[in-house]
Amino acid sequence: MYRLEELRSALEMFESTIIESHQVFFYMCFFVNNQFRILVDQAAVGSQDLESTFRYNLTRTGRVVAVLDTWNEPVYLTRIWTVFEQFAACTLQIPVTFVMPEACSSIDRNN
Repeated sequence: MYRLEELRSALEMFESTIIESHQVFFYMCFFVNNQFRILVDQAAVGSQDLESTFRYNLTRTGRVVAVLDTWNEPVYLTRIWTVFEQFAACTLQIPVTFVMPEACSSIDRNN
């Protein structure tokens, strides 16, 4: 549901927090696992093992970068899958970083 500009800006904000100079690769599960097709249509391989597949990939990547689109009612926190992502990361003790597009830093948080 994010606009490409929001995602780009949020990832640039994340990039500015990286202290060490090294390559960063992003694994975006929606490119790999279409949860709707797996769970509703049961059309994809791995639907019976989605949780263990996700946990394996999460452990393999070693870090979560969660993109929030706004301060107030971010879309990320309204989806059960992303809440599960946070639960899995916490359970597996995977570090999580929350990032937002630069425009969010100038928004009046009281409104």
